[in-house]
Amino acid sequence: MKKAKQTVQLPRKTAKQLQELLLNYQILNEYILRKMSERELINTNQIVEKYFVSRHTVYRFVKFGYLIPILKHRTLYFDAEHTAEFFANYWRRIN
Repeated sequence: MKKAKQTVQLPRKTAKQLQELLLNYQILNEYILRKMSERELINTNQIVEKYFVSRHTVYRFVKFGYLIPILKHRTLYFDAEHTAEFFANYWRRIN
């Protein structure tokens, strides 16, 4: 015998919040795909190689809010333009 499927009725507020979350996810996903196709997103390893900093330093910059990551499939991606601007200012402050 097959088990009857149960339907769940969500309150309007919860349904609206769920709909907004799905829309935000879709917008973010489209943004990531566009940036990746234009090669405007770089991952942590690319930052380490390009700017000669350690992975720990990159994670520290993320923790302090200097770099804003996009998390996709357990990998951090960063906007290449924003990252280049940050490191240009960062090296200027140090020297």
